[in-house]
Amino acid sequence: MTTQLSQYRAKTDAELLYIAKDAHAAAVAMRGFDDQAEGKYLDQVNDACTVMFERRRAARRAAKQEA
Repeated sequence: MTTQLSQYRAKTDAELLYIAKDAHAAAVAMRGFDDQAEGKYLDQVNDACTVMFERRRAARRAAKQEA
């Protein structure tokens, strides 16, 4: 899991947003047809969103410390 998240951490926010949106659409398309594929795509959404959240949280903490 850590290795996979490190790959996501190397991406820009725009790339992460694209991955999250694309993987969500793929998961919706797989719903009811292939549970394993749906889960894989939902994991990608979660990983991309986790990294974006970590970045925003770090930025807020840095801004708080400066103030």
